[in-house]
Amino acid sequence: MCPRRSALAASGKRRDNRGKVSQEGVGVRKILLVFVLFAFSVFSLCSQELLILHAGQRYLLHDDRTWELLDANDLVISDPDSSSCYLIKNDHTWTEVTILANGQTVPIAMEKSENGNKNKKIIVAMDATWPPMEFVDEQKKIVGFDVDLVNEIAKAGEFQVEMKNTAWDGIFAGLATGNYQVIASSVTITDERKATMDFSEPYVNAGQVLVVRKETTGVTTLADLVGKKVGGQIGTTGVMEIGKVTGVVPKTYDEIGLAYQDLADGNIMGVVTDLPIAADFALRNPTYKDKLMIVGKPFTEEWLGFAFKKGDSKTQKLFNDALSKVRANGKLDELITKWFTGKESSQRDIPPADIVELISVQGGSFAMGSDSGEADEKPVHQVTVSSFLMGKYEITVGEFRRFVDEAGYRTEAETGDGAYIWTGTWEKRKGTNWNNPGYSQSDKNPVSCASWNDAIAFCNWLSDREGLQRVYRVQGTNTTADFSKSGYRLPTEAEWEYAARGGFSSRGYTYSGSNDVGQVAWYYSNSGSTTHVVGTKAPNELGLYDMSGNVWEWCWDWYASTYQAGAQTNPMGAASGAASGAASGGGRVDRGGGWYDSAEYLRSAFRGAISPGLSYGHLGFRVLRRP
Repeated sequence: MCPRRSALAASGKRRDNRGKVSQEGVGVRKILLVFVLFAFSVFSLCSQELLILHAGQRYLLHDDRTWELLDANDLVISDPDSSSCYLIKNDHTWTEVTILANGQTVPIAMEKSENGNKNKKIIVAMDATWPPMEFVDEQKKIVGFDVDLVNEIAKAGEFQVEMKNTAWDGIFAGLATGNYQVIASSVTITDERKATMDFSEPYVNAGQVLVVRKETTGVTTLADLVGKKVGGQIGTTGVMEIGKVTGVVPKTYDEIGLAYQDLADGNIMGVVTDLPIAADFALRNPTYKDKLMIVGKPFTEEWLGFAFKKGDSKTQKLFNDALSKVRANGKLDELITKWFTGKESSQRDIPPADIVELISVQGGSFAMGSDSGEADEKPVHQVTVSSFLMGKYEITVGEFRRFVDEAGYRTEAETGDGAYIWTGTWEKRKGTNWNNPGYSQSDKNPVSCASWNDAIAFCNWLSDREGLQRVYRVQGTNTTADFSKSGYRLPTEAEWEYAARGGFSSRGYTYSGSNDVGQVAWYYSNSGSTTHVVGTKAPNELGLYDMSGNVWEWCWDWYASTYQAGAQTNPMGAASGAASGAASGGGRVDRGGGWYDSAEYLRSAFRGAISPGLSYGHLGFRVLRRP
């Protein structure tokens, strides 16, 4: 066991405690707008870039006429070995100039490089002692997840990179003094660090994960190990997370390797550590890689990002733009698969990054409820909702299949005694589930037989997959939400009804998109007792399909038998669930009606509720996220 890894793991915030960011930086001086300075020396000249040193400040002049490291104001400097002068500007651009007798500067025409960024070299620092993120292999080469990702980013951005193995203790100080432009070394994005450096968009969540033995079945979360022993290292985030799940028995170790040994020997049922450490032990360590496996996704948020010198927006943008391309072309998913599941990309089919097509819904106010409907639709009250992006279609069987395959997820119907299917009555049958709902379906039909809890798991997986922040935190049977996060979630009941009514473009239809239910919905009279391919009926005013009919759709809210009176903004429903039909123990709201229902149930104002752990053959969901 590597003693360094052991000491670091004890901190619970692996990278956060590996040295403090140096507060030493380059002094900023105020200089007149244009004047000539001769007291500087040429530091190096290579790859069509000029690195010059002036008064302790370094200026790297790129061939695309941009530069790195700024002074306080525009500045003219000259080369003592030539007649060249350079105008160094505050916007990180530079121009070669001639200085006239009257002191004016005249730009010298320069031919724009036809190679774009191809001659641009970015120096990237990493502390290559942290497998599988970055480490030195037997051939003395720096390899790992971060290395592969940086190379893919450079390829997508059409620039060159040079990677420097740099000790962690001085890595941030070197960034501040311009020794390199980027740190790619499993750096956790924190508010404290944001004060002294800039970050890329987050690229992977290195949060806590659960490791079990390979023969273990039916376990995807800590809640599945109630009554069992789960190990973690003393003082770490992992031990704290174990303690949050009632009924799970924590066992602590001075050294995380001892926990993995106990797990392999069958003395405990699981180990909780952060994702990189788990991947190193379960996937790369020859003692354990054939015995252990990671289950599920990270259930805490510890997002990693590339670090840049504060104010270096050019390099930050270059990396972010290229990272977006790597995310979109599926390469990021391939690398996550390779380094964190132990499979090469050729071993599984990586689907495109964009799974759900979204419609932008402009926020606004509307009258929620109905005076002519059911008692629980009253009182009619004014509601205002903020703008959001909503799934154009209900989540399909194919989309849900990707989730199940990639996450290794098993639905509540699969781990329990089945789903409720229609056999002339709603009957619970073992063996029925999202993949066997009691009727034939294609991958383009809406998924059904997914419980509310299954829908929550899908949202968190999709958020992780797209590098967004999870909205939901699941601890045993308790699910909490932070709607300020950027990830996917279920709509609130108010958001759902606002969108179903057509939002800002509403024409006041009874059903979502029409007063003629057959134009917009698959329901009892036309469905043939089955779901249909999404989007085959007319959309509503916003371009959303199947908001009425096909399958019911889960919402976030607990059901309440009446609405709260008075105007509300972004309401999130009741604090707990009231009984309602299939939700006799308290239910989550479902909306829109399904293929089994009569037209009355498909009205935009109609409300339903089902217990969150139940699965029905006419109940699915759609997702949304904030803009």
